[in-house]
Amino acid sequence: MKICQKCKYEYKDEYVYCPKCGAQYDNSPKKIKIQKKKNADVHNSLKLMCNIILYVIGGFTILGCLLNIGESPLTSIVGILFGLSLFQVIYRVIEDKSLVDSKYLKIARILLPILLLIIIGFIYSPTS
Repeated sequence: MKICQKCKYEYKDEYVYCPKCGAQYDNSPKKIKIQKKKNADVHNSLKLMCNIILYVIGGFTILGCLLNIGESPLTSIVGILFGLSLFQVIYRVIEDKSLVDSKYLKIARILLPILLLIIIGFIYSPTS
């Protein structure tokens, strides 16, 4: 049984209009208000701040490595790669070109800087 939204009269499911007031039965699903906009705005703001911090750290790393490239070229090259790995725009370009599955790209965003830091640590470690 359907209930008329206008007059609250109960009528059969086969009817398209209410027999009492003639109002059309609205069978479209009701929209539920979801309050995600505020959370999405906060999430986007935090994401933007983190990206800016990563760009600044990456930029200074690249600048420092370029200034010291004459003293230790291998370390500077790995340091430049580390700085570039912090730039999120590179991952977006790769994702847009569909060169790599997005699942693996998310893993690469985490593992690539860590791997490059480990390599820098091995290069800088004192050898006896």
